[in-house]
Amino acid sequence: MGLRLGDLALPGAWVHPTRSVGQLERGGALPFSLRYGNLFYNPFHMLSIVFLYGSALLFAMHGATILAVSRLGGEREIEQIVDRGTATERAALFWRWTMGFNATMESIHRWAWWFAVLTTLTGGIGILLTGTVVDNWYLWAVKHHVAPAYPQIWPEYVDPYTANPSAAGATVNVVPGAGK
Repeated sequence: MGLRLGDLALPGAWVHPTRSVGQLERGGALPFSLRYGNLFYNPFHMLSIVFLYGSALLFAMHGATILAVSRLGGEREIEQIVDRGTATERAALFWRWTMGFNATMESIHRWAWWFAVLTTLTGGIGILLTGTVVDNWYLWAVKHHVAPAYPQIWPEYVDPYTANPSAAGATVNVVPGAGK
């Protein structure tokens, strides 16, 4: 098993070959998410995704704006922050007219930086709450009217990892058609 180009970015890749990203997903994040009722119903996971996409959108809007005013010297942001009539001022006016509030060269960097920081912060809070405060995010979401309750069409299935088959009265129901 040799190193692939995608493996070079993974931790420990220079010491020994690591698993591929697909193997990491199947062996790490996905079972963890499903064990606790799907993290998509975790409100902190939702916020983390909003901040992730928001920071990407803010940086993309900023980069596109700088490219649009680059013929006026927009790439020299630091020098133009305090000058009047420069590309920076034109870019700020464009967003003021478009969005209704002024986004300066300094403020857009701060907004995008905070969105990026809040991505990891809210995601971390969600992981800390998973399994300690909330055992099943899907059931939490149904209780708080975030997700619909799906009708039960299969017999009850007990997770073999959480069930203790040796305990009195514990049974493991098999889904019909499994094992054929």
